[in-house]
Amino acid sequence: MAKAQRVLGIEIGYSLTQVVEMDYQSKHPQVYGVFSMKTPDGIFNDGLINPTEEYVNDLKANIVANGMNAKKVIFAVSSTKIANREAVIPFVKKKQIRELLMTTSQTISRLTLLNISSLTISWRQCRMMPVQNSIVSWLWLLPMIS
Repeated sequence: MAKAQRVLGIEIGYSLTQVVEMDYQSKHPQVYGVFSMKTPDGIFNDGLINPTEEYVNDLKANIVANGMNAKKVIFAVSSTKIANREAVIPFVKKKQIRELLMTTSQTISRLTLLNISSLTISWRQCRMMPVQNSIVSWLWLLPMIS
């Protein structure tokens, strides 16, 4: 059995930055370390991060001090501009998922007057539900960055 790959998960919030080192894509993930630190004012603004050199150095120092040495990082931020939902969609071939989501989002756009032309749609398949012949996915609507 292959050894699970370690990853750092960093969530940057308005007042707190939280960091975890854990196994990635493992059936039984193990947590190796966790810490929190204050997010200084002005670093985070509704999903946009403007880190100062001092903040980056503090974050790196805390990672080293907590004995974390994962080579890969996953960042998480919250934002009022990003919508995310769990969705159950009909079972289709993997290459047809994007087309299905685009068609569905255009229908939602017409019904809600939401302009999706300025949004990027992203998804990740979570699990299959063979009994109901469907797929559970996480969907994100992200503003396009120019």
